[in-house]
Amino acid sequence: MNTNEMTREALIGEVNRLRQRIKELESRDEIADLLLQNPSSLAIKITTGGNITFLNDYSRIFLGGNVELTGSHFLGSVILDVPENRDAYTETLERVILEPESYVTFEARIKKPDGREAWLEWTLRAFSDQDYNITEIICLGSDITHNKKVENELKKAATTDLVTGLYARNSFVESVDREIYRFNRYGKSFSLIFSSILNYQECFDEFDQDYIDSQLKDMAELFKDSLRMSDIICRWSSEEFAVMLPETDTIGVRRAAEKIRDSVQAALDDQRFEIPFRLAFCVTEFEKGKTLDGIVNSVLDSFDEISSIDRQKIEIVTIS
Repeated sequence: MNTNEMTREALIGEVNRLRQRIKELESRDEIADLLLQNPSSLAIKITTGGNITFLNDYSRIFLGGNVELTGSHFLGSVILDVPENRDAYTETLERVILEPESYVTFEARIKKPDGREAWLEWTLRAFSDQDYNITEIICLGSDITHNKKVENELKKAATTDLVTGLYARNSFVESVDREIYRFNRYGKSFSLIFSSILNYQECFDEFDQDYIDSQLKDMAELFKDSLRMSDIICRWSSEEFAVMLPETDTIGVRRAAEKIRDSVQAALDDQRFEIPFRLAFCVTEFEKGKTLDGIVNSVLDSFDEISSIDRQKIEIVTIS
């Protein structure tokens, strides 16, 4: 093959490459136009630095038609400039710049003109010029506020006892596991309180369930009022409560249990509880070699022992 033929083939190859690139660019322009013309989603164009260059009509209405957002920053002007939004937005922007052909999503809170907050799911797509330099990023926003509310309600139901409003058992166990990690890693002490209504079955047989629940809710408030903000309390079972006290030793947990006991006893004496609950407490400081399951087994044995003794006084037992 002579030099002229090689040059001719090279030119043909370059022309074909340019034609293909033009097709790609035309296709990208069509995609961009379609995205921006979506009448039921927020469509906003931003620069790689995050400055807004275009908003579709739906965006202007949704975000408040009287506010001019062109030229302002997407973070702060559209989505709230709060840590969780900032982190999600920054990470997504970095990804979409590194992968300009992909669609990357994140969720963020915004504040509407009437002051209400809303949740939007944003999908970002970058577009480049013929030299593969990113020229703009299109952000499509869909209102997911209702879905987010349902999600939060389901999450709350899974982590919260519906009767007392206290943490549910599974959430409490997760908190204890984290505290055990801190204990093993940093030597941070913590203690546990377990309380049982020893005559729960008798109360259940005599009183209406709704009434028992209302009294248990009042008792939970007494427990919370006697504890520190850092302490975590849950409804362990139908008749049992559990409390975790970070950075608390044996003496401290005993004092905390006595404070709760005194509050409950005063309420019983004043007949604020019409149901004659009979309670007992077990306290322990977490130590090396202990496990939550082992502590719970010891606590249950102690409650069984206390329950067999007919005493009206609220007992506090220290588990070694």
